[in-house]
Amino acid sequence: MNYDEQLKSFKHLIKIGPKTVLELSILLKNKLTVQEIGAGKFSDYYREALKLNAFYCINNEKLQIMPDEMVFRFFEVIMDERARQYFAAEPNTLLMQDMCYIVFEEKTGYMCSSSNKLFIDMMLARGVSQEDYDNESLQFRALLGYLASDFE
Repeated sequence: MNYDEQLKSFKHLIKIGPKTVLELSILLKNKLTVQEIGAGKFSDYYREALKLNAFYCINNEKLQIMPDEMVFRFFEVIMDERARQYFAAEPNTLLMQDMCYIVFEEKTGYMCSSSNKLFIDMMLARGVSQEDYDNESLQFRALLGYLASDFE
């Protein structure tokens, strides 16, 4: 799907925002049964990778929050009927996909999840700024690409 097709198919779904990590965590808690968990559930390597990913994310281009200043919040999604769609059909314990989780970084707004669907749903819920929407910025284009990848 080329960019023009993505615009036609998905632009109307993108909300003007963006929501903060606090707002997203409240939305997450209303949508699913979640439990905030400690970073210790994840390996040192994974936590370091999160810091680097958050440092180099699009949201941090202007902010330039340093990795040692970042504050991560980890949420485990508890399996129930509402959450079933977010769990892998065949869990991969090596990649910690036996557990469905989402991680937010509070200052940059960076997020990642073991579930592609949950990640895309939360990115869509967060939305983009009016400026990003009007100028079809990298943030806007990234979200458009995530939506297109979920569609295909």
